[in-house]
Order: sequence, then structure tokens, then C-alpha cells
Amino acid sequence: MNIALSVIALAAAAAASLFADRNQDAPSVSQARATFSGPRLFALLLLPAIAAILAVYLGAAGTGLFNVAMGMGVGVLAAVVAESLDRGPNSIAPLALGVAAAAVMQVLNKDSREATQLGLAIGLGAASWMLSSGGVARGASRAAVIAIAAVAGDALGARAESFDAAAMTGSAFALATVVAGLVAQAVAGKSSQATLRTLFAVALLGGGGVLVGKQMMHSGDAWIIFLLAMVTGLVVHLLVGPDDKPDSFRFLLAALVWLGAATASFSIDKGYGMATALVGAVSVPLLLGNPRALLSLGPLASLVFYRLFREHYTDATKSIDIGQHYALIGLGLGIVVPLLPIEWRDSQRAEGARGAVAGLLWTILVLGTPLVAAVILGPKGVIGLIFGLGFASIVEGLRGGLKLETLTLGIAATAATVVSYGWLEPLLELERAQKSHHLIIIAIVVAVISLLIFALSYRRARTETP
Repeated sequence: MNIALSVIALAAAAAASLFADRNQDAPSVSQARATFSGPRLFALLLLPAIAAILAVYLGAAGTGLFNVAMGMGVGVLAAVVAESLDRGPNSIAPLALGVAAAAVMQVLNKDSREATQLGLAIGLGAASWMLSSGGVARGASRAAVIAIAAVAGDALGARAESFDAAAMTGSAFALATVVAGLVAQAVAGKSSQATLRTLFAVALLGGGGVLVGKQMMHSGDAWIIFLLAMVTGLVVHLLVGPDDKPDSFRFLLAALVWLGAATASFSIDKGYGMATALVGAVSVPLLLGNPRALLSLGPLASLVFYRLFREHYTDATKSIDIGQHYALIGLGLGIVVPLLPIEWRDSQRAEGARGAVAGLLWTILVLGTPLVAAVILGPKGVIGLIFGLGFASIVEGLRGGLKLETLTLGIAATAATVVSYGWLEPLLELERAQKSHHLIIIAIVVAVISLLIFALSYRRARTETP
């Protein structure tokens, strides 16, 4: 069944690439050149290469890191192809590429699958940000959102449920989203029928969700949770429509609605229920082309990845105390970190080869945040970091932004936290003198990278001054 799902997902991706979205406009030549510049693509390839080099260097100490690097490579490739096939906010091809990337993970053996899945989430999330630093990266971000939801559902399904099909929960429901979009596009594909097409796609998705839950998952709860999340997505879409004037109150209300859905899903089937809800939650806004609704579900995504973290490191989760200042510092750090590179990019200092190198350095800083949190803040700070990374997209939405890469980059850092905490645990037990030594090294590395980013940005601004 694993291979069959992968084949179907790849076939759907091929169909979406060849036949769908033909009536929508392709990106302009200037935008394509900015997004797919040679230095930027080279920087993207360096990301999994650096992870592979670290895997060789660490050896046994970095168990699973090579699988993470492989997943990152697949994620980077999927992001680039998805972005090249994007034709608008309702484009199905990027979603199909993201689902295909997640489904391909099913052919791996159980021992290496989860690390590769987390690597895929890291690669897609980081690549969507790096591509956006030269353009819009709408397609890469949408592919990242659905793939990340799919792998979270697959990973938690494999751990939480006894039946084998549970390990394909996320990919199966995400594939239903793509198929619904493709069928709707084939039946009502004219641009003048966009509203009818999207409503038809949502109706098809509801039927597909019931079919997947009953026939494939053999679970009486999965399809109920999925439909609950879909209905919640429609409510959120009405609260924060893509064309509505930004409203902070409505956006906060939407985030609370998502948290309510997460609570209901957890009461039905704990972590597996929340992971299934996340797939249903992203499906409706993706089909309806509503990035603001997607930004509002950042806290739900962080809760799902916290549950995955808890499956690995139960003892660490027992230490959380929100009244403890380390947890609060971690929370604040998580909120701020994904926003920093976005702010830098918006200052129009991200073009050309210098921008590509600076974007890679920013990515390294963001993905390296778990190391800083582990050494300085300990387990309490790491857990606070996980939750804070999910709230970064809330800040973006509250200020009226529509940048999905705030969400995808934050989740990429969350996935990096989950996958790396096992390697970082020895650092948590160091004595104060040893911690101080590591802290000095980290501070020097962060300072050097920051100075390099500043130098790259400063040199570009200087050359363009009349």
C-alpha cells in the first residue's frame, strides 16, 4: 500500500503539472529570473550538502542526520519545481508536488522514515523562504504547507496507532485534497468559474475525506476529525478572507477557533487526532487560496509538532513550566527568529549573489536556533521555542501580512528542533564552566554570521548609492 500511495501521488503531480492550471498566468520573466537565479539555486543545493557533511563529520553522534540531509534534498527539489509550476493562489500543481514529496517517504523503511520526513519538512520550509528572498515563492510556500502537514500526520500516525495505514494518514488525506482540486479544475476549469470550482473542490474533498477515513484508515475517528477541521477551515475563511481588509480582532479570533478545533481533535484521538486535524485545516485554505487563514493556524502546527517531540522526549516535556523564565525566553525567541529574515528581505537587500549567500546564512541561523536554546535555556527553553515558532505567523497576520514563508520557516525550525534534540541532550547535562565554553563558541559563530550578513547587505546598498 505504501508504494501504491507513492505512485498515485506522483501520478497526480504529473497530471497537475501537465493538464491543470492552463488558464492561469505564468510568472513574469523578471520574477522568474529573480527567483531562480544561479546563485540562489546554488545556495539551495548547499543546504542539504551542509547537512550531509555534518552527518559525515559527526558520525555516530549524529545518528539519522544523513537521512535528514536526504529529506532536505528532496524538499529543496520539490520546492523549486513547485515554484516553477505555480500559476496563482488556487494553483493545484504546487500542492501536488508537495504531496508527492511526502508520499515518496513511504517507500523508506520504518527506521529511517521519520528522520527523512522531518528533513523534508526542513528542506521545504527553508527553501520556500530562500526562494522568496528573490521573488514571491507562493508555489513553494503552498507546497511546503501541505507537505509539512502530511508528514506530521504520517509520523504521528505511525507512532500513535497500531494499524499500518495510520502511517499514511497525512499523505492520504493530503492526496485527497489534490485529487479534489484536479477534478474540480477539470469539470469547472474556466477562470470565470473560479468560485464554483473552489466550492466544488471543497465538496469533493469532504467526500474524499470520508472515503479515505473509512476505507483506507479503517478508523471511525479519522474522517470525523478531518471533516471537523474542514468545517473549521470554512469558518476561518469567512472570518479572514483573502480579499478582506486586515482585521486584527478577526485574525486573533481565527487563531482561537483553530485552537478550539485542536482541543476537540485531541479529545477524540489525542496527538493522532490533532495531526489529522492539521491536514484538514490546511486543505480548505489551500483550495480557496487564502494565505491569511493559513497564517492563523501556526499555533495548531506547533501543537502537532510538540506532540511529535513528546513522543521522542517525554522526560523533557515534564519539565515545562510556563511561569519559568527560561520557557518564556524560549517562547519569545521562537516568535522573533522567523520574522528576522523576513524583515531583512523586506528591506530590499536580498538581490543578486550577495542576497543568495545572505539568505543561506539567515537559514543556517534560524535552523541553528535549537542549539542555542538547548545550551542556554535547557529543556524548558526548547519547549518554549517550539510553541513560539508557531506564533511567529500570528504576528505576521496581525500586522496585515500575507507571507506564508513566516509559517513555513517557523515550522522548518520546529522540525529541526524535534530531529536535533536527541543530539543536543548531552549539552543539557554540562556543568556551568563547560556550558560557558560552548556559549562563547556559539556567540562567536552567531556574531561572525551576523557580520557577514551585514557586510553583504551593506556592500549592495553602497554600490547602488548615486
